Amino acid sequence: MDFTPRETQVLGLLARGLRNKEIATELGITTKSVMHHTVSIYRRLGVRSRTEAVTVAAQRGVITLRDVAVGAPCVVSNAGAA
Repeated sequence: MDFTPRETQVLGLLARGLRNKEIATELGITTKSVMHHTVSIYRRLGVRSRTEAVTVAAQRGVITLRDVAVGAPCVVSNAGAA
């Protein structure tokens, strides 16, 4: 499964724990656009929540969480997803 570049950015910011408004500000888009990207991410991963999306993405190797705790952007890769 491949994410769009914007979905990849949103997923990384979800992993950092940012709220929709914070993600929108960070990316220069509307909160409604963030919600649309988030729904698309959920659908692609087959999940129903932010926590589940981040967990499943990490388990599938889509994201790496090693830097999230310190607030750095997490590494996001389209390569590891099944």
